[in-house]
Amino acid sequence: MTRQWDPAAVDEASDPDAAAAFAAAFDRLGGTLAIEKRGDEPGRDLFRELRWHMREMIRMGREVPPPQLTTGDIYLDFVDNATFNAAAIKLDGHELIGIYSGAIFLIYNYFSSFLSDPSVLPQIGNPSVETKDEETLAALRDRHLSDIAPRRPLDPTRNLAASRFAWGATCLLFLHEARHHMAGHLEFMRDEFALRDYIELPALPLSPEECAIRRALEFDADLGAAGTHMRWWLDAWGTNRIPELEALPPALSWCICVAMLYKIMDAEQMDRPFQLATHPPAIARWLYTAFTANQANYIGVSIRLDDAFFEAGQSEVVRWWNENKLPVPKSANLSSVRSAIEHVRSTYDDHGKIMPRVRRFAEHRASEIRNRYSNP
Repeated sequence: MTRQWDPAAVDEASDPDAAAAFAAAFDRLGGTLAIEKRGDEPGRDLFRELRWHMREMIRMGREVPPPQLTTGDIYLDFVDNATFNAAAIKLDGHELIGIYSGAIFLIYNYFSSFLSDPSVLPQIGNPSVETKDEETLAALRDRHLSDIAPRRPLDPTRNLAASRFAWGATCLLFLHEARHHMAGHLEFMRDEFALRDYIELPALPLSPEECAIRRALEFDADLGAAGTHMRWWLDAWGTNRIPELEALPPALSWCICVAMLYKIMDAEQMDRPFQLATHPPAIARWLYTAFTANQANYIGVSIRLDDAFFEAGQSEVVRWWNENKLPVPKSANLSSVRSAIEHVRSTYDDHGKIMPRVRRFAEHRASEIRNRYSNP
């Protein structure tokens, strides 16, 4: 059962041992973000609510029946680092997810700029009071990743809509990282390359072999996160938890949320040839994510997922992105749909080659967790 966020509630998901492991694991990457010490109350409440929602997802995914993959005791917190990144790490038996504070700020900046543009989604609120936030757009073009203070959309409904989109994109980023743990990716990478950490956007170039494997694992994480995120989004829409977006069909608002996150991640990848990129291009990720979500089984949800929504959501984000000349790395600048399909096919082939081994790690993890819960 989905619970509602209560700002006055104590964070019951806090685990002192896991928190200490998190601090040790992420110390070299910036350390744990001290949310309660933030001087700005809105920022403090934003991080507290986001953390609560993601920890709630962990709680809800802990006791799912087989063959679904359980979240187990994954521990989530924020890393005090102004760059755009996230990481899945296992240390001393603790499965950890760290989302960099810079990722939160950047996602919120993009969606604030998006809804500040009066040409974007005119069916939401009153777009006539909006003007483009040129200062923030210029900072985004220059990849200025510090704590920008964007001018929020002026219309109250559009302002809240921007926050809802950003909230959804952040939760998708979390589900993606959780999938790296749940699907056995960390154990596979440790076995294959002796790695302990899975940092989403590594700073140093990797070998073509490791990049190909990472793209296949990213493909798997996207597939696993897509259906879960769509179900969660439709539930939030159906229970009136995102009323600011009720002017849009829920499938369309979900598409916009996902397409924007993939474009942001594209922009933050180091500008390397495809063979040295750790993620498939945004358009390729979008194609297979949309297809997977559209095939998912939405029990109890009477909403038809029309293909037109997928196309419209992607088109709205790409139109706005290109009009404002926002960053597009060379590795993601595909000239045609055929190029995108070739990238999908290549990643799909690599995915098929490694998945039998990866699944063994996932099955072992799930069995171990369920045995632990059944024999406390």
